[in-house]
Amino acid sequence: MKTAMKTVTALSLVLLCALSLVSPVLAQQDGDADAKAAKHFTFMDKNKDGVLTEDEFKMMGQDYKMKFMQGDADKDGKMTQDEFKAWDAKQGESGMKM
Repeated sequence: MKTAMKTVTALSLVLLCALSLVSPVLAQQDGDADAKAAKHFTFMDKNKDGVLTEDEFKMMGQDYKMKFMQGDADKDGKMTQDEFKAWDAKQGESGMKM
């Protein structure tokens, strides 16, 4: 019984150490993705008004209307940078490319 507890304790410590090493890397990746999305948004915002219109979103390809509707969370016909970042993150989670 004592050996089993020592093994569980040791494995728990190893797992905690591994998580503490991986967490900063994952946080950095999230920051990089956010920065890339912001840069892409700025490039797409041709008139620099701080929102994307469906017309500005055309460069997203053939199914841009569907993508725009997915990203326009409040359905006001404009996509803010926050909406774009949220949409972009969902594309990454589902394995879709822009």
